[in-house]
Amino acid sequence: MRLLTAGIVLMLICIVLIWREPRRFRNALLFFVALLLLVQGMINVVVRSTYARYTTYNILFYFIVPAVSVVMSGFLIYNGFVMMKKEGRRLQNILSLLLGMGMVTGLCVMGGFLFVYSTNPLVNSILWTGTVFYAYFSYTFLAFLIYSKIYMLLPKNRSCDYIVVHGCGLLGGERISPLLKGRVDKAVEIFYKMRQEPELVLSGGQGSDEKISEARAMYNYLENKGFPTGKVILEERSRTTYENLKNVRNMLDTERKKHRYIFVTNDYHVFRTSLFARKLKMKAEGVGCRTAAYYWPSAFIREYIAVMVIFRKVNILMGIIWLIWSVLFVYF
Repeated sequence: MRLLTAGIVLMLICIVLIWREPRRFRNALLFFVALLLLVQGMINVVVRSTYARYTTYNILFYFIVPAVSVVMSGFLIYNGFVMMKKEGRRLQNILSLLLGMGMVTGLCVMGGFLFVYSTNPLVNSILWTGTVFYAYFSYTFLAFLIYSKIYMLLPKNRSCDYIVVHGCGLLGGERISPLLKGRVDKAVEIFYKMRQEPELVLSGGQGSDEKISEARAMYNYLENKGFPTGKVILEERSRTTYENLKNVRNMLDTERKKHRYIFVTNDYHVFRTSLFARKLKMKAEGVGCRTAAYYWPSAFIREYIAVMVIFRKVNILMGIIWLIWSVLFVYF
C-alpha cells in the first residue's frame, strides 16, 4: 500500500509540474518513476500472498521483460534493414538496427550477471557495470518515449502571433521533401483554423548541397498553392533546430514585446524542440505532423541521443557514480 500511495503522490506532483511547465525533461523521468511505483503498488494490493507476489515479480523480471525486449530488438533490427532499403545506408538511417543489436548485447550482459557466477572480480565488475548502464539508458529512453507522446497530446494554446515551420533537407537541392511538405501543410491547416490570422515564419538556411534555402523552397511551394504570401516571413540563415528558434526570436521579439509562437515540426521532433524553446525563454508550443511509420524509430532514436547530449553533464556524472558503485559493489 505504501508503494501505491507513493506512486499516487508522485503522480500528482508530476501533474502539477507538467501544468506549470511541460517543457522539462525532468517531467519525463518523474512521470516514469511514478508509473513504475503505481504498477508495483497495484501488484502488491491485488496479489495478497507473499509467495504469489514473489512469483509475479519473478515472472515479470525473468520472463515478460526479457521477452518484450527480445521482440523489440527484433523489430528494431528489421526496421533498420527497411530504413537502409528505402533511405540509404547513412548512419542516421541505421540507428534502429544499431539499437536493436545493442539491446541484444545488453540482454546477454544482464543474463551473464544474473546467471553466471565468476570467481574473477573483474568479470563480475564488468557484468554489473554493463547491467547498470543498460538499465539506466533503458529507463531514460522509455521515459523520453512515453513523455514525448504525452506532450504531443497535451492541450496547446492555439492563439499565437506567429507559426514557425522548421526546415529540413530538400530534394534535388530546391524542392521540398515529403517530410517537409507535411510540416508546411500542417502549418497551413493551423493557419486557417485561427480566428485571428497569424503570420507564417519559414525557417531554414541553405545547405552546402542545396541550390536555395529551405525557407525559400517552402515559400515557393506555398506560392504555387495560392497561399497569401503577404502573411509569410522568411528566416534563411539557420542550420539547426536551435538556430531556427533563436533566429526567429531575434528577428521578431523585442524587450517590450514577447510574441507567442506555435512551431510545427514532425511528431518525433516536437518535445526536443520545446526544450530549446524553453531554454530560449520563448512563449512557444509545438504541434507535430505525422511521420511515416518505418521512419519513426530511427528518427526518434536520433532525438533521444540529441537529448542525452543536451544533458551530457548529468549523464557523465551518473556514469562516474555507477562506475564507482561498481567497484565498491564487487571489491567491498
